[in-house]
Amino acid sequence: MLGMVAAACEKLGFNRWTYYHHRQEDPEFAERCDEIIFNQVGVPFARDKLMEAIFRGEAWAVRFYLMCKDPMFRPKSVQEIDATIRTLTQTIDITPEARKVLDIWREAYDKQFEPQPKKSGKTKRRGKKKKAGRSGKGGR
Repeated sequence: MLGMVAAACEKLGFNRWTYYHHRQEDPEFAERCDEIIFNQVGVPFARDKLMEAIFRGEAWAVRFYLMCKDPMFRPKSVQEIDATIRTLTQTIDITPEARKVLDIWREAYDKQFEPQPKKSGKTKRRGKKKKAGRSGKGGR
């Protein structure tokens, strides 16, 4: 960042220390500078790094890009999925057997998101208890 600040200050005709002084003395100025630097440098830099990762074939980058750019790849919330199922089952005339299958599926799906009971901190020891007296290491 030092190179960018020095170049910008030189172009504007003042010393970079003047810039740093104003940043220190004026929080609003500092905040605005940070915003400009982030938008003009940080975002394009991050975008370039993401595209490099995509071109290298890194799956996380491809997935992230698709999730951000294509609604088909965006994760759905539990509420959205449940609302979609309810809407479909109410608007589409389905057989009673199909409705039972959907109800079973919904019940199984809901169980995945139920809070799990907390486990107690105690753990059971498994295995044999040691015999008192002999340690098993050459005692004669």
